[in-house]
Amino acid sequence: MPKVTKPSTAKPARGAPVRDLARAFKHGAKYKDQHAAYTVKLVDLAAVTLPTGKIFAADPFAFHRIEPFERTVKKGTYAVIASIAKIAPLKKGRPQERVAAAMLRIAKGEPASWINATRKGQKLGKLESDHFFGYGVDAGTGCFCDISAATALKALDEVEHANENWEGWLMAKISKGMLASKQAWGSGSAITVPDTKANVVAFSSGWGDGFYGSYWGISAKGEPLCLVTDFGVYPAEPRPEPVV
Repeated sequence: MPKVTKPSTAKPARGAPVRDLARAFKHGAKYKDQHAAYTVKLVDLAAVTLPTGKIFAADPFAFHRIEPFERTVKKGTYAVIASIAKIAPLKKGRPQERVAAAMLRIAKGEPASWINATRKGQKLGKLESDHFFGYGVDAGTGCFCDISAATALKALDEVEHANENWEGWLMAKISKGMLASKQAWGSGSAITVPDTKANVVAFSSGWGDGFYGSYWGISAKGEPLCLVTDFGVYPAEPRPEPVV
């Protein structure tokens, strides 16, 4: 008789994503759960410029903690790609599209492994296997940028607020760009930061507000190939618990 292989019940390693993030960036890939069928559509958003090679990811309207990821990349300009989930409900509801994940592409190649991106002081070894590090979203938006851009924007925003301009330069610029690029799946925006050589690439965050993890895609040689923020749209169980 043929040998039957039972599905693994092992928990994911500490810092590992619960979704197959490589599959999330294969155009035409399909998922299905009890609620809907999902088809992957890839969209090139913009290129992000990293003058220092230190990457920052957050809700651009809520820069509470200006701290880059510990792992750095070479200074340069990198493509940002959105994985759009085309969602077809199995019963009630209208078809819709959502930004399921966003990728900052560093180099070509298929990742051999994925690991939760950490900031200073965050230790994967202290996480339970179903927990992850990430950032909170309060405005339905995420972004990638250089730490120099984030630092400059926070300072600029503080000046705007001191002048009682509560909307602020950042909110006005990003909101205008996102409204101009509105698509069925949401929107994206790229803005240049004054007095820097950097920019911010922003995008809608899945179902909206929440807490989302970012993950490095690592080559077999240990080099970073990409950085992906997973917005929890594609089905996967169990969902990890956030750690702030």
